[in-house]
Amino acid sequence: MVMRQVKVYPDHDSLVVGTAGWILSASAEAISSRGACSIALSGGSTPRALFRLLAGDEWRTRFDWSRIELFQVDERAVPLDHPDNNFGMIERELLHAVQIPADHVHRVRTELGAEAAAEDYESQLRKTFPGAGIPRFDIVLLGMGEDGHTASLFPGTEALHETRHWVLGYLVMKLKAQRITLTFPVINDARKVLFLVSGPGKAATLREVFQGESPELRYPAAMVEPRDGLLYWHLDGDAASLIRVVHSE
Repeated sequence: MVMRQVKVYPDHDSLVVGTAGWILSASAEAISSRGACSIALSGGSTPRALFRLLAGDEWRTRFDWSRIELFQVDERAVPLDHPDNNFGMIERELLHAVQIPADHVHRVRTELGAEAAAEDYESQLRKTFPGAGIPRFDIVLLGMGEDGHTASLFPGTEALHETRHWVLGYLVMKLKAQRITLTFPVINDARKVLFLVSGPGKAATLREVFQGESPELRYPAAMVEPRDGLLYWHLDGDAASLIRVVHSE
């Protein structure tokens, strides 16, 4: 079992600032070691606050954006201009403000439909990460839902057991909605995976993921175990309120 490196922040604002610092350090380390940094981003309210911070005057100039490539962890099968489109949010909150080469930004083309968009996105990954192996991101940023889902990998779905495809487009029955997502073989091949979790609504699930019996049978977030990488959890005090023991960074 992969050891979690857990950091608890007193509130949401300090969580966002601390995570910005972590991403800055991790990206600089990747650039120093390999000349570039690949980052897969999730959507959601907490990442939105993070992206907004990174786009601000205080943070955006600290990054070497010319050596960073951005990808998506998952996407909702809605048009780019739809409020629920993850890439649209990333574009509004972050990309408009940073000097990143256009060909360093890789989006899920939802206009193709979920299954075709998944095939297209996997093709993008194969071109960006040439070779026979699974793509290895330097950083994968994840969230966790109150039901324990992460990326667009939901409890009880066949997507949890996908091993052949790097990207999957499928119908999530309980949402009655199509999703496109990286699969566990890709997520678990990352060098560093960071969960960003906030709010009291996540506390009970987080306790089960951390301390429950065989949580991987019920909560997809517990299935994230990088094979040869590091696993980090950044939590605010509300999300961490029911955890008995926390391993500190």
